[in-house]
Amino acid sequence: MNYAELKILIKKLRFRNWSFSTRLILMVLILTLLPLIGLTTFSSQIFKQYILSSAEKELNYMTKGLIMLCEAQEALDRLKRGAARQKGITGMEGSVDATTSASPKWQDGDEYKSLKSIIQGVKLAETGYAFVVDGKGDIIIHPTREGKSAFTSQTEFFSNFPSIREKAIRLGPGDLETFYFKEVLPQTLKAQLKIVKFSYFRPYDWIIGVECYESELMKPYYKVQVGFYSLIALVILVFPLMVFYTAKNMMQPIVQLAEAASKIAKGEFPSIKKLGSKDEIGKLVKSFDTMVTELQKEKIQQLEEWTRKLEVKVQERSKELEMAYAQLLTMEKLASLGKIASMVAHELNNPMSGILSYARYGEMMLSRETIDPHILKETKESLSFIATEAERCGEIVKNLLMFAKRSWGDFKQISFNEIIVRTIKVLEHSIKVNEINLKKEIGSGNDEFWCDPSAMEQVIIALLVNSIEVVGKGGMVTIRTDYSSEESLTFEVTDNGPGIPPEILPHIFEPFFSGKQNKMSVGLGLSVVYGIIQAHNGSIKVESTISKGTTFIASVPRMQPEQPRIEEKLMNAAKVRLGTEEEFHET
Repeated sequence: MNYAELKILIKKLRFRNWSFSTRLILMVLILTLLPLIGLTTFSSQIFKQYILSSAEKELNYMTKGLIMLCEAQEALDRLKRGAARQKGITGMEGSVDATTSASPKWQDGDEYKSLKSIIQGVKLAETGYAFVVDGKGDIIIHPTREGKSAFTSQTEFFSNFPSIREKAIRLGPGDLETFYFKEVLPQTLKAQLKIVKFSYFRPYDWIIGVECYESELMKPYYKVQVGFYSLIALVILVFPLMVFYTAKNMMQPIVQLAEAASKIAKGEFPSIKKLGSKDEIGKLVKSFDTMVTELQKEKIQQLEEWTRKLEVKVQERSKELEMAYAQLLTMEKLASLGKIASMVAHELNNPMSGILSYARYGEMMLSRETIDPHILKETKESLSFIATEAERCGEIVKNLLMFAKRSWGDFKQISFNEIIVRTIKVLEHSIKVNEINLKKEIGSGNDEFWCDPSAMEQVIIALLVNSIEVVGKGGMVTIRTDYSSEESLTFEVTDNGPGIPPEILPHIFEPFFSGKQNKMSVGLGLSVVYGIIQAHNGSIKVESTISKGTTFIASVPRMQPEQPRIEEKLMNAAKVRLGTEEEFHET
């Protein structure tokens, strides 16, 4: 995407460039959906905090319940010891643990097994459990680490056992402590947050607690959240459609009126679809339809009259353009003929000066009373020179007449080499005077093709004259032919002049364009060349390099073309070039 297309797109995306219905829909959606989404997000967070708080309360109740169960067991053990003392049973006091005041042997009894079975049976969510660790760090009850030491465990909770024990000992009766850490969840194999609630049971020097993954506790919230968000998503999808449908039905008459007004501005008179409603919009549509009908009746005759006047003006303008193109063609012919005439006049000057000088010399010699044989010989040589130069002048004038003939379009099959020879004869004297090194690279093969010989001679002369003028004295001009193709022949004219600047190169075939400093040049020669090549259904192009030279490459088909008038082809070519020039200036 270019800069112009991006600029147009940005302009279309501006809010003020949107249609009224689009802006109405957007405003309704913003005023309804944004508060709804905000309320949904806020409610979701509140609900999440509620679920989490409820889950932690459940863990607290579970931990306190285990503490109460252990207190009940400790009270029962204390009553047994008191009953034994009253009955006079000896030996039981000596078996009491010095730290816990509990009988060591009770752990072998049914009471302890029952207590252990109850704690082991505690299940929280999917993988949550209860555990018991004594003051020495031995894990008394645990689903997977029972009988092991907390100091050798790899979990973050047990690896911090010393600090956890200190916190537990400082807890008051009924108080709980919470510990958070991350552990890999077996189902997902990803680290998840784990919550541990624990308390200290002083009579047995136990740390009793429960632990569970937060994600498992939050599963009820996630289930409700999915349904809640699905409902919100459904509302977000359905509500815009309802707004769009309502706005479209409301705006349809207004859009219809806007389109009709736009068509009326273009000269069209569309019919307006009447509404069944009798509200303000229905009355507006009815009035607008009446106005369109009246405008159509009043303006249709005026539009037809404008059309007839326009057709007349177009015909007049077309005739003026045809006359202008015909004048342009005449100017091109006159300019080319003037340039060749100027060159021929220059070429005739030298032989005529020689003729005049030798004629006067012969007249002076023959006026003597006695004529020496030697002088007679010189006089004869002078007369011979005069005859030769006169013949050369006649040949030059003959070539000029052949070139200047007005009747073009005489197509026939001819040798291209013959055209080159005749053309070089016309410019032979100019080539010698300017000391031009003319190099001919004539290709081998069949050089015959169908053409207008006079027109093709003008092409070669125009290209050679152009090259001679730009190279100056001592320059090199090469004419090269290629007859290898059976369909067409190609010829090139190359010079070693200063070259054509890149900014001028696209315009050299345009009428009246000239890149030369010579004020006498009107810029018609190459335009004529272009037209003649086009008349032969051929093509011509130019290649140029600054300080190295320029090459004109033309290709003409061998087959006999249609027999159009050369003047018509030249005028069409001029129209094409002028059209190209106008497009260039407009750009």
